[in-house]
Amino acid sequence: MMGIKFEGEPPFDLGLAQTASAQVLESTVVLRVTLSVPNVRPKPVPVRVTMTADVANTLLDHLATAVRTAELHKRRKGR
Repeated sequence: MMGIKFEGEPPFDLGLAQTASAQVLESTVVLRVTLSVPNVRPKPVPVRVTMTADVANTLLDHLATAVRTAELHKRRKGR
């Protein structure tokens, strides 16, 4: 079982992603995210994460689960 966490108190909290892109380079995936951290930096911060394809697939699964959970929560709250 593999877990991926990005957490911590500022300045280690990643903040909100403004943009995201991924690029496959041979056997790795490079994820580029531009983050907004208004309480720490006035300008968005670029972050680059290099990972294997297996880790990228796991991240995709975790993100898909998070999106579904958020959508369900939003629907329940809207009742």
